Amino acid sequence: MTSVLPISVPPPVNSGGSATDPLAQLRDLHLPDPIGWWPLAPGWLLVGLVLLSMILLGCWCSWRAWRKWRSGRYRRLAVAELQCAFEDYSRTQNGVLFLQQLSQILRRAALLAFPT
Repeated sequence: MTSVLPISVPPPVNSGGSATDPLAQLRDLHLPDPIGWWPLAPGWLLVGLVLLSMILLGCWCSWRAWRKWRSGRYRRLAVAELQCAFEDYSRTQNGVLFLQQLSQILRRAALLAFPT
């Protein structure tokens, strides 16, 4: 015959909360302190450094592009005057006047580009 294990019955709970009662020995849950936002994790510091370097690089590139655009002003003016002179030449077909205007425009552009 096989032996049957007896069913274990939990001990009776006293309303007084005796020392033998394991549920009476439990304490409330202890929650950890909330996590602060400072000091930042190293990953966030790296992201901040990358963003700062991108902003500085963008400002530097914008400054260089503005300086380059500003330094080419004499070229834009010379091209505009050349277009006007060519339109005058197309209307009048006066080659001597066109060459005189061309010479003046080139001299002014050279003096603006390389001041003495």
